[in-house]
Amino acid sequence: KIPDYIGNLSNLTDLRLHGNNFDGPIPASFSNLVNMTNLRIGDLTGEVSSLAFVANMTLLKTLVLRNSRISDNLASADFSKFVNLNYLDLSFNSITGKVSPTLLNLNTLNLLFLGSNITSLGAYQT
Repeated sequence: KIPDYIGNLSNLTDLRLHGNNFDGPIPASFSNLVNMTNLRIGDLTGEVSSLAFVANMTLLKTLVLRNSRISDNLASADFSKFVNLNYLDLSFNSITGKVSPTLLNLNTLNLLFLGSNITSLGAYQT
């Protein structure tokens, strides 16, 4: 299981937890990691998580949650606060819905990976 106490390390800027045989869910305490710029979590098993824990991580440049048992609706996600985000990988999860217009309007986004989910681009105007 991912240790809950990691969420208490509020000055942490870079965290990489992939390939470690951790079980989910991602602890809610991760929402305290407000200085995070690079978060990479992958290859989780066990319970699912939503994207809610990243809502306060507005300094993120890189967010990789590949194969992390994320189950959420992308259409309702608000990415407008992530003005520094340039790399987003949400592939191999259970994410549904159209891609949020707030994500498509991010000027800083260079790389976007959404493969192996149930998403669509829809007919949004950017």
